[in-house]
Amino acid sequence: MNRRFLRTSVFFLILSGFGVLNAQNYISLGEDKCGFDPEVSAQMQRLLGQNWGYSYDSLLVDLGKWSESPYVTIDSIGASVLNRAI
Repeated sequence: MNRRFLRTSVFFLILSGFGVLNAQNYISLGEDKCGFDPEVSAQMQRLLGQNWGYSYDSLLVDLGKWSESPYVTIDSIGASVLNRAI
């Protein structure tokens, strides 16, 4: 019985070791954990230019749509340097 337990234990340890070694191939130490890739970011900036993203005008349009919902209340906590509602 001890021999069988010993064989099973050794077999399990060997299989566990291969699993750990295989998992190391998929982990890159230089890669950002949040998924940010500076090369992709630079490509997107070249493609889209400086004026990409969610603009203030888009926000105003969306606020108009959201204000029609009975579940949404739009309010302000103050004004920005440009005197825009925050």
